[in-house]
Amino acid sequence: MRKGLIIVNLGTPEDCSVKSVRSYLKEFLSDARVITLPSVLRWLLVNCIILPTRPKQSAHAYKKIWQNNGSPLMINSNELKQSLQIALEDSYDVVLAMRYGKPSIKDALKTLENHNHISVLPLFPQYASATTGSIIEHVFQLTKIKTTFPNLNIIRDFYHEPAFFKSQAAIIDKYLQEDDHLLLS
Repeated sequence: MRKGLIIVNLGTPEDCSVKSVRSYLKEFLSDARVITLPSVLRWLLVNCIILPTRPKQSAHAYKKIWQNNGSPLMINSNELKQSLQIALEDSYDVVLAMRYGKPSIKDALKTLENHNHISVLPLFPQYASATTGSIIEHVFQLTKIKTTFPNLNIIRDFYHEPAFFKSQAAIIDKYLQEDDHLLLS
């Protein structure tokens, strides 16, 4: 039985040009789970108010963090994909997807189309409709048109998993001084 794992992050523009940022923002902000207004109002807000000015401002901000080999989110997501593939060895084929932009969830599902079992892992520890909910909804929209459904396993959240919070504690602990107190909310 061939198994696939799709790890899904939110997304990033392909580059930090105004055109690329505009395309990314349009796709992202047009999602009814991201801006929860009636479709006509959402369209007006996105196309008449946000997109005329925001892409230029955002492109400028992206340029400040962009690295020679791309977006920090894409770089880190690819590193995570590679590490997971090494850890899972041959038991899973790991594919990276972005909810908005590229690589797309549609492309990830196509890559794994010959797999009997596909797990989808949104890379957000806790559930939120605008992130995990949007990913799950999109996966179901894309798979409902398939002639043969794959066995799908959606990993909705993982904040409560001991391995997750122990790894986060280990990362944070390196930066705390002896008298520091940390409050998470």
